[in-house]
Amino acid sequence: MTRRFALALGFIVFGALTLRVVYTVAVTAEPDERPYDALYYVVQSQAIVDGDGFQQPFVDAPDAHHPPLTTLAVVPATAVFGVPDDTLPQRLTMCLVGAAAVGVIGLLGRRVAGDATGLTAAALAAVYPNLFINDGIVMAEALTALLAAAVLLLAYRIREQRSWMVAVGLGVVCGLAALTRAELILLLVFVAIPAALGAQRSEWRARLGPAAVVVGIALVVMAPWVIRNVVTFDEPATLSTGDGAVLLGANCDRTYSGRLLGVWSLECSTDVDETDDAAVESRLQRDAAFDYIGDHLDRVPVVAAARLGRAFDLFRPFETADFGTREGRPKAVGVAGVVVYWLMIPFAIAGIVLSRRRPFVVWPLLVPFAIVALVVVLGYGIPRFRVPAEPSIVVLASVALVAAWERLRRRVGQSVSPSAIAASSSS
Repeated sequence: MTRRFALALGFIVFGALTLRVVYTVAVTAEPDERPYDALYYVVQSQAIVDGDGFQQPFVDAPDAHHPPLTTLAVVPATAVFGVPDDTLPQRLTMCLVGAAAVGVIGLLGRRVAGDATGLTAAALAAVYPNLFINDGIVMAEALTALLAAAVLLLAYRIREQRSWMVAVGLGVVCGLAALTRAELILLLVFVAIPAALGAQRSEWRARLGPAAVVVGIALVVMAPWVIRNVVTFDEPATLSTGDGAVLLGANCDRTYSGRLLGVWSLECSTDVDETDDAAVESRLQRDAAFDYIGDHLDRVPVVAAARLGRAFDLFRPFETADFGTREGRPKAVGVAGVVVYWLMIPFAIAGIVLSRRRPFVVWPLLVPFAIVALVVVLGYGIPRFRVPAEPSIVVLASVALVAAWERLRRRVGQSVSPSAIAASSSS
């Protein structure tokens, strides 16, 4: 990495942090009165500071509704500043995470297609509404963007450089990603392992070692949380006990038709008897959800299509943006995110096409799209579930933008070349 690139990237990251702080302090909407994930993370962080561990909010019972990393990320802010009514210290922590994600996306773009693409990707990520809209609230998306980009970056590195240190780093970030959102374990399966096995200029036996290190380190990172859950609850639980609430809230009359088609209902998710054991309650919710799905199989294709359309802003996108206000996302920023996303997608597609002409491997950037599609079809569809794919969108669009700029420069250079000027003068 050149000094010039590092300085430029640092300047962009500082600008991204400034934008996120101003946005968080001045723009972020007040959420409505209904409970949502940010309340969960903040209350849990206070419980940890108080020495009570991971507890159900306002209930003296162990919990694992979400993986632990988002809660742990805001524990330092809670320990120092407590939990003020506006949770500003915790939200500013997410701003730092979001700015770090911009830097990693810049490094990813550089690794994929050079310095110009890296700086373009960082600049786009800095101002992309679908990234910074999540950095003003205490939810998992800021960490998701950071860790998804880090997994992709190290996956490219391990393909090019068979290094034990890179393998260790890739295993660590894969484990941390799974401890942020449980479904991100799929990044280990479909990005990290294939990248390690596909390292260039290596025999199969030499590739198996780094792949084994990646898997082993990821399991070590996840092990304390998984072991805690296995020994704590009466039902099997690994990364999260929240899958039951997701399934039940996404599979009911309210979400199979009408305004909430393809999304999630809090009222539906609580339509089972509560228990003190989070894993038992999750199993009851799963059973109820599967019963409902079995009784409404004719609606499943329509609902699945609506979920995909919601997640990728192809079905009722502005209505879906309105739903985000319930979690503190301003409607205007959500609408801006839809518009900018629509503008970037053609460039991202062009970036995929350009991968056939330029010397870079594109498949790692495409895997997050498949993961997002799988997750929303099985769960429900909202734009924040697309966050694992946002770094790929930014980098692919940057590849196309840089290529277009370079082509324009060549054309302009040819039109004003000495031979062209001489020819014009003689005529």
